Amino acid sequence: MFREALLFALNRQAGRMQALLADIPDDRLADPCGGGVNHPAWIMGHILLVEQEIIEVVLGGKAAWSMDTEMRDMYNLGSKPGSDLRRYKSKSFCLPLLQKSLATMCDLVVAIPESELLRANPHPVFCHYSPRKIDSLMAVPAHRAYHAGQIATWRKLQGMPHIGA
Repeated sequence: MFREALLFALNRQAGRMQALLADIPDDRLADPCGGGVNHPAWIMGHILLVEQEIIEVVLGGKAAWSMDTEMRDMYNLGSKPGSDLRRYKSKSFCLPLLQKSLATMCDLVVAIPESELLRANPHPVFCHYSPRKIDSLMAVPAHRAYHAGQIATWRKLQGMPHIGA
């Protein structure tokens, strides 16, 4: 039963980021807005980094991309988004990979035995707040929703229309 619920939650997130980002001009993706709200260029890369870690380190799968050390440092938890858009991956690069990431995780949810998902989380950082593999996987929809909320707030502060995704 948890697989169906998890697949539903993962698939629910599939279009949300696309809808929130679709009408944002590429040259505005790194516009700052204050108040500690991360900009969309950072959010896209950050989600890809976290999900790459979950796919590869936690679940033993293969992500469709790989970030070098510089990119990892730029998108890692605790990093500070900058306003130089040239440093970030483009929307045309990130959006297809965000979709692929969810598809890969859905495939892994179906393929990995429940006993494996209940094993200890091998990730050296994620294991502190997600003790089992399934805990990290179940955090993905919440993580995406959290950052979708940041994009919605960023949009509002930029004077852009509300997107009911």
